[in-house]
Amino acid sequence: ITDINNILLYEYKCYIMSLPYFLKIDKIIPNTENYINVDSNKIVYWKNQIEMHNSEKKLNVGVCYKGLLNSYIEKYIPIQDFEILAELNINLVWLHKLSEIKEDLNTVTFKDKIKTFEIDNDLAFVDTIAILKNIDILLTIDTSIVHLAGILGIKTILMLSTSDWRWFSDNEKLWYNSVELLRTNDNESLISLLPEVKNIIKNMI
Repeated sequence: ITDINNILLYEYKCYIMSLPYFLKIDKIIPNTENYINVDSNKIVYWKNQIEMHNSEKKLNVGVCYKGLLNSYIEKYIPIQDFEILAELNINLVWLHKLSEIKEDLNTVTFKDKIKTFEIDNDLAFVDTIAILKNIDILLTIDTSIVHLAGILGIKTILMLSTSDWRWFSDNEKLWYNSVELLRTNDNESLISLLPEVKNIIKNMI
């Protein structure tokens, strides 16, 4: 960087999750420190909101099915394919801004089983963090939310394609102890993981 005030001036860029790959690091010590500020008032607010939509005290399952950034690594599961989970007696809480998934919601046959909220309009992730603190488990593709959940110690299932070196090549809990990794087999899409995810959730009910 030639100008400390202009971070756009650089010769190379490396995303932090790719550092182990370029530095040839093959062992990661899981993070155990929660360095995220949590708004206690928001936690209470979202606890009440979620309970209001879950009078039967069902298992609260958070879902993040797509990210905002395009990637050559598969990071998207069509919303309709989550119907396999809607069959379970659970409370599905979508961790997306309602405005960002409105079109997708209009394509599903189980819309009435999905709980959606308009979140994070004031500050980035402030509502998401509070919702994570009020669910039993998070199901997610590889996006920023998995790191929030991992730092917060939220039980999480991360669905990965096989070619993602940032999570190494096995299913050990590498970056966070609370995050369980599920990987596709060669040439399979992330959709193929949903039956296994369903069985994990069934065992939690």
